[in-house]
Amino acid sequence: MAIFPSPRPAIPDGSRRKPRGLHAVALSLLVAFGLAAFYNHRFWQVLVGNSATDTFHGLAFVVASFVFIALWLSLFVHLTSVRRVFKPLLIALLLIAALADYFTARYGVIIDKSMIQNIVQTDTAEATELLSGDLLRHLLIYFALPALAIAWVPLRRQTLASEVRQRVAVLALSLVVMGGLFLGFNKDFTFLFRQHPELRSLITPTYPIHAGIKYLRERNRAPTERVAIALDAHRADDGPRNISIGAKRPTLFVMVVGETARAENFGLNGYARDTTPELGALNVVDFRHTESCGTSTAESLPCMFSHLAHDDYDSAEAAGYDNLLDVLARAEVPVLWVDNQGGCKGVCDRVEHVYTRDLNIAGLCADGECHDEIMLRTLRERVLDNPDANGDRFVVLHQMGSHGPAYYKRVPDAFRRFTPECRSVNLQECSAEEVRNSYDNTIAYTDHVLAETIRLLAGHQDEYDIALYYVSDHGESLGEKGLYLHGMPYLLAPDQQTRVPAIMWLSEGFTRSHGVARPCLHDHDTDVDSHDNIFHTVLGAFDVETQEYQVEKDLLAVCRAPRDGVHVAGEPPPSRTP
Repeated sequence: MAIFPSPRPAIPDGSRRKPRGLHAVALSLLVAFGLAAFYNHRFWQVLVGNSATDTFHGLAFVVASFVFIALWLSLFVHLTSVRRVFKPLLIALLLIAALADYFTARYGVIIDKSMIQNIVQTDTAEATELLSGDLLRHLLIYFALPALAIAWVPLRRQTLASEVRQRVAVLALSLVVMGGLFLGFNKDFTFLFRQHPELRSLITPTYPIHAGIKYLRERNRAPTERVAIALDAHRADDGPRNISIGAKRPTLFVMVVGETARAENFGLNGYARDTTPELGALNVVDFRHTESCGTSTAESLPCMFSHLAHDDYDSAEAAGYDNLLDVLARAEVPVLWVDNQGGCKGVCDRVEHVYTRDLNIAGLCADGECHDEIMLRTLRERVLDNPDANGDRFVVLHQMGSHGPAYYKRVPDAFRRFTPECRSVNLQECSAEEVRNSYDNTIAYTDHVLAETIRLLAGHQDEYDIALYYVSDHGESLGEKGLYLHGMPYLLAPDQQTRVPAIMWLSEGFTRSHGVARPCLHDHDTDVDSHDNIFHTVLGAFDVETQEYQVEKDLLAVCRAPRDGVHVAGEPPPSRTP
């Protein structure tokens, strides 16, 4: 027996061992075609669903679209792949595509700049709520396993010149084929993308990456120093109050910022279910046509308190300006922000604020979250029962409201009126009835919280002239047209995400002292209003005079007795504009 192993047989002259692995260009093409085929479910669902696949031309168009998108992604992969970090970049693209595909396919959302902003500003509790076994399975199949395959497959060695020649050849051929496909199916592409402009926003991972870059650019160009506005803000000496009724009581204006409530599901607005029985028994004004200025909290919340109208609003620019709370503080109106949600998105940073999650009150809080009634406790302790808080005050109560997808967590057991509920964060796994039931329960609970707030405030009418204004930050989709949750680009968003409930309650003392005719408000409850009205309505309620104030956007001005500075005495009240 030989002690040493026999040498391997020599390779015959003229023959070579076949190289193992793939060229970088081949791996790029393989990944690009894989992204097109398996990471764009929502895109293909919309495209195929709106193409005549029962005809030869329609089927050919779908095939042409696949080749076009695959080649487009290959261009992106080739142009962004850097030689020394080639595989890590491919794996990163897989992760972005897998996550984007999951949320666009499951909820119908679009990962645009606003959604990126929402993701960046989402707190840990909101983020973990979206974690599920379904998401982990999706990441295992669409990220972990392909990423291991990419890491395992060897790359063939080649010179830089050879690789560049291959890339240039592939790029040139791709452009030629894409051009031919576009010319051949120009009418089909033009018609479909005109009818469904959201299609371009559904291509992953290119559009989410584009949105992320856009978000970073806007954040980097945001002003480094805050720009002060309304430097002339001051309280009017006479104001709209009627001095003849005696000593003036301080004004308490409570603004309740709802979360993810849509007008369509409010009983006051004619919904088939009476989801608002308690508010219906109170003398409230229901503004039935109110438009939000965004479709996500990160966009809407700062916009609601901005002096910029929706048409002029830019999140990066607005972040550099004072907001309504700053103007009120400048006019010496104390401000308190009570937050039962994921934070105020920077709006309340310069005023007194309380986060209810830190209170951990038994019976109201569990698992790091509190029901909205906890804010009434803070309102009593900090304002109504506080002898030091004996002057004018503006209070914001930021609700947890109807925050999804775990609607069932937002409601105490006593308010689960509609059953069966959807008890999953994967809403598409529940029936339409279960989703609607769990969502409507959150609206019914909001009805109770608002009614309790009004009853609490009504008990202090001898101490304050009180106004309560409730308006949601944005709406919600519950499966209509395959859409769930919110965050669609505003121009593409359905009414369910942009039409929000808005309700006002005024004490008798407030209407008398501010000269507001309550029947007149009911006459205007069908006017088209929006978040643009908030800034000016609040300033008007506190008699704050400034050039930033626009009387035509004050919800109360149209029904206020004429006085100098609001509208010319003897003339009709100004028309309200959103």
